[in-house]
Amino acid sequence: MRLIGNWKKSYFPKSGWTYMGFFYEPHSTLCQMCLCQKIKYVHKIYNQEHNRHLNVGIDCCEYLINGSRVTNSIAKQNELIMRNRNKSNLLNDAQQLLFLD
Repeated sequence: MRLIGNWKKSYFPKSGWTYMGFFYEPHSTLCQMCLCQKIKYVHKIYNQEHNRHLNVGIDCCEYLINGSRVTNSIAKQNELIMRNRNKSNLLNDAQQLLFLD
């Protein structure tokens, strides 16, 4: 892994994070750990020792946390992505049908 953003800061906590859940952000935001990845599926993590919350992407989340809650959330995130893609495809198909006449 290339050290970028907060990953390269020695004082920034890389362990002790607790997974809080994830949400969909329609307007992409920046991962607060790597500071370079635009994310729409935002994973909330918390570090009690440093009393700090972060909104991170799935890749940074996996590095910071090991546990089944993250694995379950990855599956839920993938399901949500597929559901959104299917909705988008249905809308595109409907729009194409409208222009066939």
